[in-house]
Amino acid sequence: MLINDSDGKWHVFAINNDVRRVFDNMFADLDERRSRTEARSEIIQGTEHGESENYKQIGRQKSISDVIEIMHTEEGRKNAGSIWVDYARVSPEEAKKLSEATGLDITDKYVHTFLGSSMTHVLNRHGLGKESRKQDQIPIVDDDFKAIPEVIKNPDKI
Repeated sequence: MLINDSDGKWHVFAINNDVRRVFDNMFADLDERRSRTEARSEIIQGTEHGESENYKQIGRQKSISDVIEIMHTEEGRKNAGSIWVDYARVSPEEAKKLSEATGLDITDKYVHTFLGSSMTHVLNRHGLGKESRKQDQIPIVDDDFKAIPEVIKNPDKI
């Protein structure tokens, strides 16, 4: 899980150190990319799986579904590090649970963020037909990304 505090500092809560290291490496320059893309007003033309034309802006999106849609375009794939959505605030209850479980001072000023570059990484390593996916792993698909808010809201374990 990745959360952003009100000062723009990122904190990663992960199952193990390997997962934490992946997140740390992936998001090292996220704040710089956000600043750069917020200043841009580049409009790109994309297609949802080649079916319908839509116009999306590189940068902050309105929903996880919007990120997924734009990431299935050529321009989205080229700009994966510049596409994201802050999809939910950390609730006071969630902040309390996270603080108790980790010993860190987590508040409800943090937000949950979904990144296009994360989607690219996951699909490249764990998507359908990927050799790097272990044989006993179920491939990750778009619906898995759409389920993230529910999984975060009702985790099996923190």
